[in-house]
Amino acid sequence: MNSPCSLRPSVSLFTARLLRLLALSVAISFSGPARAQVKVYANGDSITFGVGASDGGTRSYAPVLDDLLGPEFTVERDATGGATLLKRGQPSFFNTQGVANTVRANPDIIIVLLGTNDSKPSNWAYRDEFVGDYLELVDTYRAMPGEPDIYLCLPPPAAELPNDIRGSVIANEVLPRILEVARQRNLRVVDLHTPFLDSLTSLFPDGIHPNDEGHRIVANRIRDAIVSGRALRPVPAPWSRTDVGSTGLLGAEATDEAGVLHVWGAGSGTAGVDDALRFVNQPQPGDVEVTARVAGIRNANPLSRTASAAAAGVMLRSGSSGASGRQISVLAGADGGVSLRWRDADGTVSGAATIANVRLPVWVRVRRIGNVVSGFYSTNGTDWRAVGAPRTLALVDVRAGVAAFSGGPEELVQARMEQVQVSSLNPDVPVPVGADGRRRDGRRGWANSPGG
Repeated sequence: MNSPCSLRPSVSLFTARLLRLLALSVAISFSGPARAQVKVYANGDSITFGVGASDGGTRSYAPVLDDLLGPEFTVERDATGGATLLKRGQPSFFNTQGVANTVRANPDIIIVLLGTNDSKPSNWAYRDEFVGDYLELVDTYRAMPGEPDIYLCLPPPAAELPNDIRGSVIANEVLPRILEVARQRNLRVVDLHTPFLDSLTSLFPDGIHPNDEGHRIVANRIRDAIVSGRALRPVPAPWSRTDVGSTGLLGAEATDEAGVLHVWGAGSGTAGVDDALRFVNQPQPGDVEVTARVAGIRNANPLSRTASAAAAGVMLRSGSSGASGRQISVLAGADGGVSLRWRDADGTVSGAATIANVRLPVWVRVRRIGNVVSGFYSTNGTDWRAVGAPRTLALVDVRAGVAAFSGGPEELVQARMEQVQVSSLNPDVPVPVGADGRRRDGRRGWANSPGG
């Protein structure tokens, strides 16, 4: 791959669908009543039913969404308190009238907000069936004659209730599985989890259900996804993903409407003989440079403290050598500091050189020219400084990309990385221009080369 590859998602599919819905709205508005044009149908549990709102009929998110979308849309809901996505969960949404009612309504848009009750121990015993069950629900809806647009929702964070709903399971295990379903079916995801990481106690009085303000935020997030395309999307080709080593938890990743890459990863990282991390990457056989701005790193579960060992950044590694393979990376720590980390030979202990007192956000970069690899960081995206000394590293089957890990196997960390760019340094490649129109040749823009 010769040109730089960013993570800004394509909007062609979203644009086509939105134009179809708008055309439907206009056609109906000129041919009949001024209401009930584009049908939105919300599937869910007690949150969708309206629990937590002072008036579930007017202040829960479904009726609020109906008001926000305006007269061109109508919003209906089918929700059952305690409902699970899992078919063997109790009670399963499949066993209510929800699926049949949704198919019968044949809406233009379907919103699915399930997963909270799946976290109960008796239900999560069937965790290995979650992705398959969700795919079955999605495929049922995709086969409908109206070919509806389907939005999956990441459930909000929750408290830890003994033998009941468990916020840790929602954050660490349910979220990545929903993102995996979205990846397999190329669906958009409404993130209703991240917006509440700092407000769980204030907006969810019982630890589970949002109050009026919480429901309003949910409605606004869904409205923005439908009208403006503000949703998470699967990472586009040629990017691929993998959990390197024994991470303990399934990782995930997605891009938002601004091209920001969100990576959920677990594992101990790059210390020792075996790595354990989430790696989003692409093949890069020649000279290459990877740059990213690490904007934030925090646990997906707001009730647990982000470990100081959590980190995220850019990485080059031998793709066929497994967890103990050769690699070089520049990683920013959740609690500060930037490190150059490497493994010179397969199966050896990794090394590190760290610069302390560097706080997020920070730009990081790794560069390979021949077998010489180097790392850099910048606090402003313009002035670059070396991290450690250049090293000689014979990488094989080179994979280039970004990595994130939580510092341990029990928690999933969410890293936000902006302006992710993988650029070939082959001399015959034309001067690249990024999505923002800026040159990437070292003379202007966030990707200026160290030393000018």
